[in-house]
Amino acid sequence: MLRGALTLLILPLLPADYRRRWPWPSPVPEGWWDALTVYLHASVALVVFIGLFITYQQQAGEMVSAAVASEQGGGEVGRITWYGTVTFFAFFFSPMGLLSTLFLTDSAVRMIHRFGTNEPMGSVFLWVPLRLWDGLRSLGREGRMTARYGPASAPDRLTAEGQGLIVRTSRPRPEWSPDHAYVHGGRFFRLGRWGEEGDGARRCFAYRFEPWPERDTVRRVVHLGGGSPAPPPKDGPGPGSTGTGRTEGPASSQR
Repeated sequence: MLRGALTLLILPLLPADYRRRWPWPSPVPEGWWDALTVYLHASVALVVFIGLFITYQQQAGEMVSAAVASEQGGGEVGRITWYGTVTFFAFFFSPMGLLSTLFLTDSAVRMIHRFGTNEPMGSVFLWVPLRLWDGLRSLGREGRMTARYGPASAPDRLTAEGQGLIVRTSRPRPEWSPDHAYVHGGRFFRLGRWGEEGDGARRCFAYRFEPWPERDTVRRVVHLGGGSPAPPPKDGPGPGSTGTGRTEGPASSQR
């Protein structure tokens, strides 16, 4: 029951990327509920804005009237009209004016977006704190990664040992796949194993590459190291080669 209520209240206000992370399903169809909530939010925002505006003008009028009466020695003061422009615009610079105007603008934009594109739009009142929270989490995560694996700007280190290659990186490379062919020094390789290992005082991500099988077809090539990528052959087998030696240098990938 509580999960359903929280979902109905919060889910329509979440931006699209955060909406996909919401852990609980909506108890009602999201399409018509999104349309209803943006209409309700816009209506509430308009009522709140008008109510706060009228209240502010009344309070400002009473304060000005009291000030003028005090200056005139407590005499009777009639209705004052000359200060209306000042108090009108002063409302938008007051805390309640800023918040109510932002609330009204946010609700209006969400309603126009929803009925114009038929897609939900999150509220800025949730988007801003969520982005700030993600930024803080990202900084904390990057700090922990730097302490454990070194800075992200550290160059990859490529080592050719015997028939294979080892590339050590300070960050994981999820885009590297065993389905791709990797070329370095005119030789083609396949990603065999990868994982963490010790690297002096820190740890690193080690990717081990094996020679590309001669009979396998090369369909996509990733270049390791300097130079330009080698073009893949047209549905042909990958070139096999042998060689020994040990070379070290920076490693990079280009698609």
